[in-house]
Amino acid sequence: MGISKENAILEDLKGVFKHLKSLCRLCIIGTILVWVLSGFYIVQSDEQGAVTRFGRMVRAAVSPGIHYHLPWPMEKVDKPKIRKINRISIGYIDKKGKKKEGTDSAIIQRLTGDINIIDLRILLQYSIKDTPNYLFKTENPDSLVKVAAEAAITQIVGGLSVDEVLTIGKLKIQNKTQKIVQEFLDSYGCGIKILTANLQEIHPPKDVIKSFKDVINAHADMDKFISEAHSYKNIIIPKARGEAETLIKSAEAYRESKINQATGDSSRFLAVLEEYQKAPQVNRDRLYLETMEKIGPKIKKYIISPRLNKGLKKIYGITE
Repeated sequence: MGISKENAILEDLKGVFKHLKSLCRLCIIGTILVWVLSGFYIVQSDEQGAVTRFGRMVRAAVSPGIHYHLPWPMEKVDKPKIRKINRISIGYIDKKGKKKEGTDSAIIQRLTGDINIIDLRILLQYSIKDTPNYLFKTENPDSLVKVAAEAAITQIVGGLSVDEVLTIGKLKIQNKTQKIVQEFLDSYGCGIKILTANLQEIHPPKDVIKSFKDVINAHADMDKFISEAHSYKNIIIPKARGEAETLIKSAEAYRESKINQATGDSSRFLAVLEEYQKAPQVNRDRLYLETMEKIGPKIKKYIISPRLNKGLKKIYGITE
């Protein structure tokens, strides 16, 4: 009886182990199947895949869609978002005075070319333009962009005067910062594209900002007065030129009239002279008579009798 019981237990154990063996086989097959299927991956529309095999790039710039790679640990896929716009603020503090992630803890202070201190804050936006370089040549993209931007700002602001920085130089600072940072990143092959560089704030230190505003206002007033003077000049000069032209034309007309009058008088005199030379006595008598006709009516006439005292002067006529 004891032997039969032991045989029964052994038979039961064999049945259990048989089932366990089948179960283990199924588990192993399932695990292998899951491991194989884990190689499927999806690249979204705003992503770009990059497959590495034991750390070495084997497929770069994988397009959106469903793809397959050898399961871990043989191959690995990274899917950075190439259309995402990343932002890095330099010298930015929020309204509560707390440092924001990826930003400096204080405003940037730089010296201008004429040895003045300027406070500024700048925001840079960048995206991924080369996935393999971005993944394998940049360990901390934000830090790299920040360092490059700070160096570029130091170089640019150091070559400008404080007046230029605070007025017409803002656009120049933004454009040159973007260009210099992009050239720096390209020289290291970082796979980053700088989209914009925007100055959020730029002003003198708070202790002297009022004086700087006074200077800027004075320059604005100067420019205003200069502009008004140019406007006045543009009105007065054409007016003066018009008056001068009118005077010149009037003088020329007066000159022509006098010349014509003198020419006519001269011609008349020559004509009379010519006739006079033909008969001098006749013309002399005619001129005398014509003259007496003109002045005769204006003469008062007094008649003196010859019987008066011989010592009196004879008065022939006294004109009024």
